[in-house]
Amino acid sequence: MQSATAPAKIAPQRATISLNSREDIRYWMETLGLGEEQLRLLVKMHGTAAAPIRAALSAKKSASKAA
Repeated sequence: MQSATAPAKIAPQRATISLNSREDIRYWMETLGLGEEQLRLLVKMHGTAAAPIRAALSAKKSASKAA
């Protein structure tokens, strides 16, 4: 028997960046403030774990503030 309410939308995993789903790509683009090309490049460079990508973005921001 099905519930009367619609199933909840499943949020993307926060620890892993998936480029297989448009929804996940959109989520990470908004979350990290990036374009799709930038996101794909970072995943290619750092892998799919979100932590190293966040660290790279943080380091880039810190370096640009110091300049």
